[in-house]
Amino acid sequence: MKILPKLVFTISLLWCTPLFAFSNSTNSDPSSWLEVGKARLSVLFFDVYDSTLKTPSGQYKGYEEPVALEIHYLRDITSRVLVKQTAKEWEALGLAQAIYLPFLKPLETLWPDIKKGDSLTFIVLPDGTNAFYYNGHALGGLDHPQFGQHFLDIWLSPNTSRPELRAQLLGPDSCEISVC
Repeated sequence: MKILPKLVFTISLLWCTPLFAFSNSTNSDPSSWLEVGKARLSVLFFDVYDSTLKTPSGQYKGYEEPVALEIHYLRDITSRVLVKQTAKEWEALGLAQAIYLPFLKPLETLWPDIKKGDSLTFIVLPDGTNAFYYNGHALGGLDHPQFGQHFLDIWLSPNTSRPELRAQLLGPDSCEISVC
């Protein structure tokens, strides 16, 4: 019976990025990074969250350098609702279910229920390594080379369901928004 806990631990390690993966990376602390842009998501009359996109250079150049998305919640949201909305956004982007369905259970396990005032920060390094932080505490990430891009595409893809947020997050100087 001691095999089951070891198996569960091994499987969780396969799904979650080891927390020490970022400790050897340069510029892996987003608190010292520069803001690219900020946006607030409001639905009807309700403010949901404020978000900030950051990079070491203060410019978004795709995934050539580390990218962080900080989300500060302005209302309570359960992890189940967060995962459900994430799946809806991937569906709207046209991401195949075969790609995103395997991410949903690990996200349900990883993300806590959110209370007003909480924050989630998501960091993606150029090699695809990623991690979530909840109120500054490491939660882990998903060990899939494209997960980080798929997740950030919810906000940063030209096909996002919220192009106004994308424009604000990418900032007024973005070559993605204006002609450079």
